[in-house]
Amino acid sequence: MINVNFFRKEAKNILPLILLVIFLLGAGAIAAQIYFSRAEHEAALKHDHTWLDNNTENLELSREMMQVDQWISQAVDVQNTLRKDQFPMNRLTENLASLIPDEDERVVSFQVSETSEQVSMVLVKTRTDEALAIIRDLEAQPYVDKVQFLNAEQQDQATQEFSFQFIIELNLQALAEEGAE
Repeated sequence: MINVNFFRKEAKNILPLILLVIFLLGAGAIAAQIYFSRAEHEAALKHDHTWLDNNTENLELSREMMQVDQWISQAVDVQNTLRKDQFPMNRLTENLASLIPDEDERVVSFQVSETSEQVSMVLVKTRTDEALAIIRDLEAQPYVDKVQFLNAEQQDQATQEFSFQFIIELNLQALAEEGAE
């Protein structure tokens, strides 16, 4: 015999339905978070664009000021570098000229070359004893390594005056130290 019960209900498994509802609620929450986050981001961008439009002149002025400030700092750095590495040419020429009596009349040529660290000088109307005294005075300077005598030509036999050509080799480090003092 078969026993059939028409009034008995079969139990339904609602666990998949509960999981589906939880998944849909989680996905909805994530979608809502993304939507509100994007809306907030767009509102912030709109606010920023409005602020930029209102303050464009101030921003341009600020950028120009920053550029000028950068140029000024670069110029100051260049000036400091130039001052530090300055080759004191004016003091050098004044010091060397002060060692030669009557330099206005005697010095015909005076050439300074920083690259070769030399000064070339031609003296006229100078007697040999005066030339030797000038060479000794030049060699006594702390920034002069040595004085080379190149040639002498007699100008006036009666007064025993000659034309002398010298090359003065410089010590640029000692010259820079002298310039810093």
